[in-house]
Amino acid sequence: MNNKPLIIGEIGLSHEGSVGNAIALIDLALKYNLDFIKFQDHWADYESSFSEKMRVDSYIDKNRYDYWKRTEFNFNEWQILHDYINGKNIEFCCSVFSPESFYRQKKLGNKLWKLGSGEMLNNQLMNIMKKELNNKDTLIISSGLASLDFVLNFA
Repeated sequence: MNNKPLIIGEIGLSHEGSVGNAIALIDLALKYNLDFIKFQDHWADYESSFSEKMRVDSYIDKNRYDYWKRTEFNFNEWQILHDYINGKNIEFCCSVFSPESFYRQKKLGNKLWKLGSGEMLNNQLMNIMKKELNNKDTLIISSGLASLDFVLNFA
């Protein structure tokens, strides 16, 4: 049994929509021998609206839609990141927030997933993941905003 903790480099959206920034953050994770890096694949057109306000005034984005639009990657940009990580001593992990972002990451070959606690009530996404993931995939479930009973019923 391996008792070594896994160390996650949470990149999330800190790349600010720049593939160059994302690669620099991947390189930083490699420098410190992290086990995997985790991105968030937000797709504004499927996850938000112009009426959804920002939680904190960013002085850049008027709403969540604008923020996610500014920081999202398209398929080709995700492909660049997947190709860059391929063969390096680090695993790629992704949080997805819509069926569209799930299927995009699946098409790119992602096998390491994190389901955020905020998505525990996203029955459509959870049902797709239950159906589509198999024993070659690893799913990390965050229970931060959910009850333990809810998490255990998913498994």
